[in-house]
Order: sequence, then structure tokens, then C-alpha cells
Amino acid sequence: MEGLCTVTKLEARKHAETLYCDATAFLPAGRILLAGYLRFSEESRPAQVVIVGGTGRYAGARGFATLRDLGPSRENIELHILP
Repeated sequence: MEGLCTVTKLEARKHAETLYCDATAFLPAGRILLAGYLRFSEESRPAQVVIVGGTGRYAGARGFATLRDLGPSRENIELHILP
């Protein structure tokens, strides 16, 4: 997965930040395009972003992805593609 995020809000007192991200998941049958706001803070919780399209077998894909932090440099990403 590759993406680009832009910081949209910093909350120094809460040690938190909000980012808007666009990302592409590269899969054998095509690509899935994701977009959404992510909030990072000391409280780790799953985040959700929207599937906004795709290519190949995933052309026109819609749905959402759930992102879970598993520790340093590790994430679990579940793609929920709607019919």
C-alpha cells in the first residue's frame, strides 16, 4: 500500500493529530483506492476510511477499510468491498 497524508489538525496538549489520506492498495487483480481522515493519538483504536474506487477487477469498487495498529511498523488492513 502506498499513500499520501496531509496533516489537517495538531493538538499538542492531547498529543494528537488528524490527517487526510489518499492511498492505493495493490492487489493481484487490480488496485483499490482509499481516502479518509485518520486521527492519531495516545489512544490507539481502529480507524476506518472509504473505498472510493479501483482498477482491474475492482473497477468502481465501493466500501470501507478498517485499519488497526499492531505495533511498530505493523498494521492490519481489512477491506470490506460492497457488491
